[in-house]
Amino acid sequence: MRLRFMDSLGENISDDDLPSSLKIVAKKIESLRLPIYPGGWPKDPTRDVSSIMLNSLLEFEITSMENWTSEISIAGGKIDFGHHQSDKLSHAMEVEFGNAARLDSDILKLCLLHQSDTSTSVSIMAPSDYVKKRFHTEKSANNLIERIAILKPVVKGIDNIIVAELDVPNDSEKGYTEHILNGKNKFSSDKNLFLRKAKKSDIKEFLKKNRSAFQVS
Repeated sequence: MRLRFMDSLGENISDDDLPSSLKIVAKKIESLRLPIYPGGWPKDPTRDVSSIMLNSLLEFEITSMENWTSEISIAGGKIDFGHHQSDKLSHAMEVEFGNAARLDSDILKLCLLHQSDTSTSVSIMAPSDYVKKRFHTEKSANNLIERIAILKPVVKGIDNIIVAELDVPNDSEKGYTEHILNGKNKFSSDKNLFLRKAKKSDIKEFLKKNRSAFQVS
């Protein structure tokens, strides 16, 4: 997979201008393959990305890094991922791979968090338009930027949010197969882990056992 970082206006952010916490997580995510299961959703034949496996893979790999944790409780709720330095939250990240109902509350939560401590950088990860078409999510990174523009007049500090766009090469680009893990071909006997709500502990054990298969070759 690959990541592109943008500001609230949709302009690219260079590596030199990224918080160190995001540089760390970017390197990790760019070493991973997007898990797909073609034909797994007969009612939606255009879908092939396993959101269950993708979410579990990101949690497994991000939290394997030093000082990165998930499901961090803060005033008013939780954030998906956080990076700590010297026992202090240095970066907070939300991941938007589901329906759009919680998007505004996540944006507000990150803005309030940054306002309470301006040294804490904040970001939201969402798929590219290309990846969005391949699974059930309702929002892409571009949709997120459009929403930020609408909320800008009423949400203080929204310009501080960094938008991380999750993408893969399209199927006509060189390197496409290196960034894709076809679970149907590779793990046909474990399809329930890709298609249905399995226990988090079962998926975690599966990822431990097959970790190398999810690495970009």
